[in-house]
Amino acid sequence: RLCTGAEWDSGCRGENRAIFPYGEEYDPEACNVLESPDGCFNACRLVPTGQYTRCVSAAGIFDVSGNAAEWVEDQRPFGEEAYDVRGGSYFSANDNTIRCRNANLSREPDFTNPDLGFRCCR
Repeated sequence: RLCTGAEWDSGCRGENRAIFPYGEEYDPEACNVLESPDGCFNACRLVPTGQYTRCVSAAGIFDVSGNAAEWVEDQRPFGEEAYDVRGGSYFSANDNTIRCRNANLSREPDFTNPDLGFRCCR
């Protein structure tokens, strides 16, 4: 099943409640984001999970920041059915979308994009 927003946030922040999965300060080379070696200033592509070894949360979860943005179960009523999206992607820079908190980004269920995916929880 899709993770709830609370599950996703907890997995990203870890026990220390970090701003980014890897710590408190933004590091453009830690994860696959706009300024990273694979981000859109360079190759602009998805990479295999775990390729950025420093892009791991205290909970041991890889790539919750950058690479592919992720659907979560939480919905927002914007006239149409919309689900929250977390974590940002390789298109994202140092903004709210790649931080370990709700970025207030939602998409309709039929929205598709090459940098959007999902993470499963159990």
